[in-house]
Amino acid sequence: MLYVGYLILIGLLFYLYILRLKPYLKYIIYKFRLAGWLDILLYRISELHNRKANQVYKQQHPQTVLPADYALYETYHLIYQKFIEDGELAAREITEWTNPYINSQNPCLLDWGCGAGRIIRHLSALQPHTILYGCDVNEEIIDWNKNNYRNICFTAIHGFPPMLYAPSFFNLVYGISVFTHIEANQQVNWLIELNRILQTNGILLITTHGLYYYKKLLPVEKKILMEKGLYTQTYFKQGHRMMSTYHQPTHFKKMIEPYFTILEYYDGAVHPHKTGGQDLWILQKKS
Repeated sequence: MLYVGYLILIGLLFYLYILRLKPYLKYIIYKFRLAGWLDILLYRISELHNRKANQVYKQQHPQTVLPADYALYETYHLIYQKFIEDGELAAREITEWTNPYINSQNPCLLDWGCGAGRIIRHLSALQPHTILYGCDVNEEIIDWNKNNYRNICFTAIHGFPPMLYAPSFFNLVYGISVFTHIEANQQVNWLIELNRILQTNGILLITTHGLYYYKKLLPVEKKILMEKGLYTQTYFKQGHRMMSTYHQPTHFKKMIEPYFTILEYYDGAVHPHKTGGQDLWILQKKS
């Protein structure tokens, strides 16, 4: 019966994709609480689709440390080469974007929502004098990180603040595609918490789902987004990829203003290659 269910769901996926009704498909799946099934299905499809390329990559790079396949799928893409190469590129870009604003010779950095260490694993080489921390809500992934990445302090956190870090502890915090998976009613609380753990004039780099991603929403969902400034497609696991939050930039700016100064902002629809179409925010803690 399980396989019959998969076949029916695959058929529905194919039919609706052809008709370009992906937002309607997603609405139906969430409405009938089938998101967990969809997650398993998409994982298996990704696993099968990338199996050969991943086997070749592993044979060619036997010394490269890689997390479990589902950890890769949940936190980025289940493509080994992409996980390594895109992670290094993102580490270089974050370094280039934030270095002009960091005045410390031995800065303290936090990868907030680090997942399987896609980005932070490359920062030791790029920023040898930086003290590195990583945190995530997924305890299993954090345990794997602790066992496989040296010279980085990893901590499991809850899906809601506070974290255990001391006030004014970090010079830089970055969260790539983290606010995109936090429920709307927790977003201000997290802005307050990130402000708390940053030093005065410390830098916060984050991304959000802006205009580039509105095509994923139904008209009724877009209406809620425009009225409230935020819209979340909920999921039972906090921080999971199946939970998505969309942002109206002008509303998000108002949320930011009490705690941070906007140094740079890039609309993902105008700069789709900067962070994969997500809006990029480089912020500074207010004095």
